[in-house]
Amino acid sequence: MTVRDLLRDAALPDMRLVGGDAGLGHEILATYATELPRPGGYVPHGALVFTTGLVLTDDASVRAFTSDCIDARAAAIGFGIEIAWEHIPPALLDAADAAGIPVLEIPPTLAFARIAELYDGLRMARQLTTERRHAVGRLLDAVRKGWASTSVLAPELHRVIRPGQDVEVVCTGPGTRPEEALGGEFPVGALDGTLVSIVPAPLGAAQRRALPEPHGTGGPVSIGYVASAIDEALAAFRLAETRGATSSGRDTATLESLIGRLRADQSAPFHHHIYLPLARYDRRHGTDVVATLRAFDAVDGSLTRAAAQLNVHPNTVRNRLDKAEALTGRSFRDTAGRVALAVALSTADGTL
Repeated sequence: MTVRDLLRDAALPDMRLVGGDAGLGHEILATYATELPRPGGYVPHGALVFTTGLVLTDDASVRAFTSDCIDARAAAIGFGIEIAWEHIPPALLDAADAAGIPVLEIPPTLAFARIAELYDGLRMARQLTTERRHAVGRLLDAVRKGWASTSVLAPELHRVIRPGQDVEVVCTGPGTRPEEALGGEFPVGALDGTLVSIVPAPLGAAQRRALPEPHGTGGPVSIGYVASAIDEALAAFRLAETRGATSSGRDTATLESLIGRLRADQSAPFHHHIYLPLARYDRRHGTDVVATLRAFDAVDGSLTRAAAQLNVHPNTVRNRLDKAEALTGRSFRDTAGRVALAVALSTADGTL
């Protein structure tokens, strides 16, 4: 749980962030209350350190205390005000802020023990959520790979999906909370580095707007075809990550998306047998065969439009195509050749 998570989830409006915003992503691994002037080796790594500064009497002692917390790699400092200090000492704020250590202002009405209890409860809830997500993820993976029927998902689905109702699959990033956006106890599983949610179809407009970006969706399908919808949503999510915007299964039904999903071993032959011979020829002879093929591909195989884009005569484009075909042993003027060309050009990585 990060400092940001605690501030958001603990719902304690009296506890305020007053410095060290850069460290809001620090993971809190423990809580530790101390009134030692030099807590040094007693501060656990990743701790939210509580103090009232009771024995900190001047700027020098405040800086020494803060330095010990920084050296121990504390996640944050929670300072209780109106006990020994009316306000948080500026020396502590300055040092912590410079080190990127969040500082939380805690009023006397809020006990350190109360914050620690909330932290422990939230951490346990997160652990249970993580374990459940992994358990559901194993079920989804088994269904996706054909090792189990969709009946294994029945205990997860019966509470939220009516018999015969279609479903959609939503993929979001690993650090997201799709349950909050979707507004229900829908099954969420950790799968292939994403979170996969199965929800009743159709998703409402408000739910779609609330989903974290980027995300990918698959379906809608009947529950018997959920395996294909999972694959579709995973592919859509990978495309969404590339585009930085929501993608659906429909968006993956393109040549560009298909090429993007090829494994390295699948695209390697196109790199070695098409792209490399052309790129090496260009380097040796100072020609523009690869650039010409890119232009030719970009204008859907039109000689005249490619020539206009390159500011050369159409015969020049034709001659370069002839050379490319001689070098690779294949034509790039028919559909199959241009698809192979598109794959080959996508593998260009600057190595020759």
